[in-house]
Amino acid sequence: FNLNLKDEGVKQIDIQIKAIDKEQITNNNNKRFFIEVIDKQYKALFYAKSPHPDLGSLKNILGDHFEVETVFSDKELPDLKNYDILFLHQVPYIGMHNLSDFDKALRDNKKTPIFHIIGGETDFEAFNKIQPSMKIDKGAVSSVLNIKPHYNQNFGLFSIDNKVIESVNAFPPLSLPHLEFSLNSNHDMLLQMNINDVIMQAPLLSFTTDNEGRKNIYLLGTGVWKWKLYNYYNQKNHDNFEELFTKSVKYLLTEKDKE
Repeated sequence: FNLNLKDEGVKQIDIQIKAIDKEQITNNNNKRFFIEVIDKQYKALFYAKSPHPDLGSLKNILGDHFEVETVFSDKELPDLKNYDILFLHQVPYIGMHNLSDFDKALRDNKKTPIFHIIGGETDFEAFNKIQPSMKIDKGAVSSVLNIKPHYNQNFGLFSIDNKVIESVNAFPPLSLPHLEFSLNSNHDMLLQMNINDVIMQAPLLSFTTDNEGRKNIYLLGTGVWKWKLYNYYNQKNHDNFEELFTKSVKYLLTEKDKE
C-alpha cells in the first residue's frame, strides 16, 4: 500500500492485520512505526572537468525536490555555500587550474556533504589534500581495472531491498585505474570490489563522516551509466538503480540526529 502524507512532521502509523481462522499467535498482527515527512527543496551542484554520461544518470534520480546545476572546468567556480550537496566527478582533476580556490571553498563549507566519483582523470595527490578520509596513490601497474560491484551484507546504515541486491551484484563493471589506497576513517561499505570474481575487502561505494562532521560518499570507478542501462534492459525500468542511489543521497542529506 502507499501512504499519501501531504503535511510535514512526524506521523504515527498503526498497522493491524486481521487474524485468520485457527491462527494461534496474533500478538504480532499489530505494528506501530513513525514516518517523518520532510518537504524541502535542495540545491545540488555537479562539478566536473567535462561532460560525462555518469552525470546525466545521477542527475535523473534526484527528482523534483532538487534544483540541479552543472558546472564544468571552463566556468567560474560557484559559491559552494549556496548548495546542499556536492557531486564531484573526477574532481580534483589533473591540471585543475583553480585547485587552490576550490580547496579553500571546501574548507569554508565544511558541513556540505560530498558525493565523490573517482576515476582515471582524478588527480590523486590533490584529492588526498582536499579530503581526509581516504588516501589514494597510483598503483604499481599502469592499467585500468574492470571492477564489478558486490553488496556488503554487513552494511547497516539503511536497508536495500533483496531484488535490488540481486540486480546490483549483476551490474556490469566500472572502470578504475590500478590504485593503492588506505582508509583514514571508519567507512561503511555498501558495495565491495569484485575483481575477477574475487570479493575484495575494499570499498566500491562507501560512506564516512570526517572529523569536521562532513558526510562523504566515495564511488571508486566511472561508468554507472551502464548500470542504469543494464537495469532497464533486464527489468524495463530503472527502479533498482534509482533505489541504490536515491537512498544513498538521502542518507547524505539526513541530519546526524535523525539517521
